[in-house]
Amino acid sequence: MKVLLITSSNLRHLAFINKLKERKDIADVVLVTKKTGDEEFKKCELNHFGAGWSKWIERTRPMFCSSSVELHSDEILTRIRTINPDICFVFGAPLLKKELFSIPKYGCINIHTGLVECYRGVDSSYWALYDENPSAIGATIHYIDNSIDGGKIIAQRNTEGLSTSDSADDVFMKTCQTGFELLAENLENIMTGQAKTRSLKKRGKLFQIKDMNDSIMREVRKKTPAVLEEYLNENNSRSL
Repeated sequence: MKVLLITSSNLRHLAFINKLKERKDIADVVLVTKKTGDEEFKKCELNHFGAGWSKWIERTRPMFCSSSVELHSDEILTRIRTINPDICFVFGAPLLKKELFSIPKYGCINIHTGLVECYRGVDSSYWALYDENPSAIGATIHYIDNSIDGGKIIAQRNTEGLSTSDSADDVFMKTCQTGFELLAENLENIMTGQAKTRSLKKRGKLFQIKDMNDSIMREVRKKTPAVLEEYLNENNSRSL
């Protein structure tokens, strides 16, 4: 099968590519440029994902860069049609239009850093912390359709490895890692057409980039220690 990846060029996105590095059938990688986050965010991302293997990816993978606007241009759509991918895996890309996600024969599959019944769109783990709803922190693997994070669900999991010492950015990075592991665990079934899916019955709150601002982010980061401590201590007491 020919595999297409659509992601970005920040460290977490390169980690996504690295997770699939053993696959010999990756035909192309589209890197969509996006903001890198503030200094606190970038430091946390470097701590979780490092940068030692990024040059290896650049040397060994076919890839090209695109802006969000250019992604649906005739030039890039023609390039993708020429590749004729069987399947596409997406992480950290802008909303895909039907003219793109309908190209791969077996569809496009997205890693969403949220539980779609609770939060859709962007910054889902941050909004869960803001709402003091930590049980909604997790990752979803789903097919892309005309909705926003509303396609058929392949797998979901609450974010693993959370600690009371985690910052809000740590929670996000660990959610990314949980999504990568979910994809890896389900990859063989996806590639062989044996992955079981279920429809989304309840669509979570939808947040866009414009909904987050510096004031809200400061509040999220301030709330995080108490939210995690209560959540994790409660879970630990239940497991005794």
